[in-house]
Amino acid sequence: MTTILNYFLLLSVTVSSVCLSAQNPDSSNPMDSITLHEAIDNIAIRADSLKQEELAYVHTLLQSALMLSDTSTYYDFSLHIARHHFYNKELFDEGILFLRACKSRIGNGMNRHGDFENSLGIFHKKNNYYSESLEHFFASVNWYEKYEPLYATAPLGNLSEMYFLNKEYDKALKYNLQALGYTQQLEEGDEKLNYLTIDYFRIGEIFSAQENYEEADHYFNKSIDIARNIGDSGAMLVYAITQALPTYIDTKNYKRCRQLIAEADAICAGDDGQCNYVMNYQLQKSRFYLHSGQAQNARHPEDFAKKNVSINDEINAYAVEYYGAMGDSTAQIKSYQKIIALNEDQAIKDRINAFSSIEKNYLNRKLQEENLQLSEKNLSASRANIIISVILLMLLMLFISQYLHNRRVKKLNGLLEERSEELESTHSELAKSYEELERFNFSAAHDLKTPLRMIVNYTQLAERRLTSDQDRPADNTTMEYLSYVREGGVRLHYLISDIMDYTSIERVDCYNQNRPLDLNDIIRDIELSLRDDKENKGEISISNEKLPAIESHYNSLYVILQNVIENGIKYNESEQPEIIITSGEDQDFHYIYVSDNGIGIEEAYQEKVFDMFYRLHNNNVYKGTGLGLAIAKKTIEKMRGDISISSQLNQGTRVTIKLPRKPCEKSLKKLSQAATAMA
Repeated sequence: MTTILNYFLLLSVTVSSVCLSAQNPDSSNPMDSITLHEAIDNIAIRADSLKQEELAYVHTLLQSALMLSDTSTYYDFSLHIARHHFYNKELFDEGILFLRACKSRIGNGMNRHGDFENSLGIFHKKNNYYSESLEHFFASVNWYEKYEPLYATAPLGNLSEMYFLNKEYDKALKYNLQALGYTQQLEEGDEKLNYLTIDYFRIGEIFSAQENYEEADHYFNKSIDIARNIGDSGAMLVYAITQALPTYIDTKNYKRCRQLIAEADAICAGDDGQCNYVMNYQLQKSRFYLHSGQAQNARHPEDFAKKNVSINDEINAYAVEYYGAMGDSTAQIKSYQKIIALNEDQAIKDRINAFSSIEKNYLNRKLQEENLQLSEKNLSASRANIIISVILLMLLMLFISQYLHNRRVKKLNGLLEERSEELESTHSELAKSYEELERFNFSAAHDLKTPLRMIVNYTQLAERRLTSDQDRPADNTTMEYLSYVREGGVRLHYLISDIMDYTSIERVDCYNQNRPLDLNDIIRDIELSLRDDKENKGEISISNEKLPAIESHYNSLYVILQNVIENGIKYNESEQPEIIITSGEDQDFHYIYVSDNGIGIEEAYQEKVFDMFYRLHNNNVYKGTGLGLAIAKKTIEKMRGDISISSQLNQGTRVTIKLPRKPCEKSLKKLSQAATAMA
């Protein structure tokens, strides 16, 4: 079975390599951190050869570390001294006193207290104080499971070894499997591989002791395979091979022994056993020679005894085998007597009862802690139940509130449906009324225009008759009255036509009649329609740059531009009226700019001119119905565009017409969404 030494090796600390002179500073003066670390480095380097009188200085350094609150250095240095000075020199009683003193300075807090308990267990075990050893191992496990659970693997492994020595293999396996469980949760790296190597070969040793050699072979092979991947120059691999060899020797699997010995020899070449793991390997290798008929190659027991290493039990057992093979019965009997003397030690005789009592106390304490935790959990559960009850009550209230809300919503939906039906009926009636009103407007306009045409026509005939009758010429007053009648009839005719145009804008279908239009062609068409104005105003200049083609509705765009251009000509006192048409565009809109050199519009009236029948001038000065710009604005708004004016009095006017690049697209999208929702 492996010795506890190797778990202690895993706890050993390597401190910095900065060296200082051997002269000790005055311990009465407080040290700063740099001085302290330099002094500790100096002592740590020669920890194996410290003199007894230097131990007081070690305690001074440890006390200084605590004064500087440098607990990490305190732990590392104290455990380093315990390992390299007391353990290596087999000063176990002194090491126990040293560790107890170190532990007493820091109490039982979270600062690596488990390390001290585990180390104390190792020292007590080496001194055959098994009861105390077991207590410290259990205390270490308890601490680790509270504060650093993953590292409980070390003291659990030591507990497993203690029960193995006591031949309680089931308990040994139980604690070792617990250790393995923690090991497997460690982060990947050499530390984890070291623990896995030890855990697996220890399980192999337990199965071997139970004569389950197939399982033992399986775990020994796992241990050796893992050890091959550790970057420690093969030390852990030799260690794993050393633990496996006794089983293969006892089962006479000499072929496997030779394979492992060849692999270990390649690593240990040139090392005569100056360190424990090599010395242990050499001892097992000599056992192989004794059992395989090569006794002449086996080393003498004294070679191992004089190396000052802590494997006395193994050496005594080997000595019995060696002297028996050599036929030296006297020496063999002496070796037996040493083993018997050790086995008759009172501590060993009592350890079975002690183990049982200590484990029982540990389990009782653990049970008490678990009960306390369970009570806390029950309290937490009670609180949780209260919280859950409150939440459920709130959910119930929410459900009731939602239920009542749904009932109200359902009732409101019913009312809404009734109102919707009423609205649909009203809408249908309004639509019919609108259609009837349109028919009436059309009929009324037609009926009004017919007598108006007759009035105008007969007035004109009367004027011509009176003018042409030389026998009875009409006086000027009569002719003036007739002209008033004719002009009033013409104005009323135009007014009715404009009103009909204005009210018919809503019937324009801009959704399906859009097409690409060349603005240059529309401007030419408008110029042809303005021949009468040119005759009245004289020379009129209408100029435009190369205008783009846009997607729009022809009649609507024609009406807009015609009204704007006609206004620019009508309200113009220049000798030569000028109309300049330019364009622009951005990502969403086309812009058409119509500028003139007319009389202009004061800023206060630039919005009002778009109102129906709004006129800035008397009809005697500028004829018109006051609907031209109103028609233009309503038509543009129907096309989702806009129209605006910028002008100054007597300095001309600039009209900006803004049209979407894709007319009515938003309206079509809304209509499509509405149709989808209705479907």
